[in-house]
Amino acid sequence: MAGVPLLSACGGGGDFRFNDPENEPSASVQASKSAQAISDERPIATAAGEPVFADDLSAWMSELAGGTVLEELVVSRQVEKELASRGLKLEAGDIDAERRYMAVATDHKLSEAELAAALRRVQQARGLGPSRFKALIERNAGLRRLVRDEVQIGDTDVRSEIELKYGARTRVRIIVTPNESDAIAARARLDAAAANERSRRFAEEAALISFDPSASRGGEIEPLSAADPNYALSVRQAMTKLAPGELSPIIRLENGYALLLCEGSVAAVTPPADAEELARTRVRLREERVAMERLARKFLQSAQVTVFDRTLDWSWNARRGQGR
Repeated sequence: MAGVPLLSACGGGGDFRFNDPENEPSASVQASKSAQAISDERPIATAAGEPVFADDLSAWMSELAGGTVLEELVVSRQVEKELASRGLKLEAGDIDAERRYMAVATDHKLSEAELAAALRRVQQARGLGPSRFKALIERNAGLRRLVRDEVQIGDTDVRSEIELKYGARTRVRIIVTPNESDAIAARARLDAAAANERSRRFAEEAALISFDPSASRGGEIEPLSAADPNYALSVRQAMTKLAPGELSPIIRLENGYALLLCEGSVAAVTPPADAEELARTRVRLREERVAMERLARKFLQSAQVTVFDRTLDWSWNARRGQGR
């Protein structure tokens, strides 16, 4: 699960409670009132002079996004219950921190006005209205509070993060094929190309045969660090042995075979004084996100959701690849 909503600045201390009568009702409580709104006889719009009622839109809206919204509601309610069962409370600082995590990288400092503008951009990019965006921030803050104490960050993780951000990197292109024979044939063709033509020919081969997302860019990827866990260790090890213009051997992957072309290097830079602190924060946020997503999936699986509405049932099952 991912995401979070546009909130005003949460000034001052004190507890933030989902169902505090002094605060707005929580997003999950608001959502539970939707049935009452649907049954309301007042029109919600007019079109060509004709009234449009909530019932007119209900089935289509359920099919469009009902499954997604139901998932969000289920997780939000489960988060509230779990917080209560553990005797935990969200504080205003938790919500404020979540807003900042959603808007910017941890090493950027924004004023409240800049933060609000950044959050609006995120909200618009994700297509989330005020209610769902607010619920997303509350839900993420709750999930983070639940997993926070179980996330342990080691010094090795921090050093790797610093190396990843500030260390030397290599500029490479990559081709990934589903079978070894295609990779071998591509390497033979590229090996026969003139040295000054190899980069162009590699890009053409990548566009034709590679199933890596970089294929549309001729196999070009961001400069690669030997510490980058997003790439297989075998790829990173092969990369470190290449000189500019050199092709790698065929590299076996879990899902295919890879071929690299080295195009140069990017020198390391001196880390700033606060590099360790920033790296530790980035690693913690990343590990917390993994734990939050795992907990959200657990909540969904254990909630024993039963859907009675036909159109909502279609959307719910479609979300799980069980469309009927």
